[in-house]
Amino acid sequence: MSTRFEKVLSNIPPETQAMVSKSFDVAERIMDILTEKNMSQKELADLLGKRESEISKWMKGGHNFTLETIARIEIALGETVLTVPRKLGVGITIYKNQGADNGNRENRHSNPCNLSPIIPFQQKDIRQFKVR
Repeated sequence: MSTRFEKVLSNIPPETQAMVSKSFDVAERIMDILTEKNMSQKELADLLGKRESEISKWMKGGHNFTLETIARIEIALGETVLTVPRKLGVGITIYKNQGADNGNRENRHSNPCNLSPIIPFQQKDIRQFKVR
């Protein structure tokens, strides 16, 4: 590397470097899925209700993907784009609101929003939702 480039790179904050790196990782994962599914960026754009030019910009890297956008892409493609490492034995429970707790102090501590577990959607159910 040239000295000038190294100097410029050293002035970029670490969090910006990390964000750009992760953005490229997400774009690369999306491209891998499109390739595996023999899909074009245009087809992804149609599924997401976006212009092909916007998807093209995303795939060049550097786009600040929101979690909402990543979730929409995952639903549209039927594949996981982003995975968060978890400790073994730790899972996610999806809850639904059961209404007021009627002053039940014990319930407020263990479940402050008075939510009860529900069964997560199956992949076939998720695909029925229209992506905006």
